[in-house]
Amino acid sequence: MGISISTVSFVVNGKAKEKRISEPLTKKVLELVEELGYKPDALAKSFRTGKTNIIGFLVDDISEPFFPVLHDL
Repeated sequence: MGISISTVSFVVNGKAKEKRISEPLTKKVLELVEELGYKPDALAKSFRTGKTNIIGFLVDDISEPFFPVLHDL
């Protein structure tokens, strides 16, 4: 294809204009992304950004009457 990994990364991460990647090349990369069905790996992204977007919820005792009601919300 002749497109560098860095270029693809910039396009996929929405930095094409910032990095001055041409519109035709951006369009070509996005078409290939769609054609190949590429989906970014959330775990790999979390390693890079340091953010997981996961919320944890700890329950001390699930037999309490308050907690079983929460799953129906």
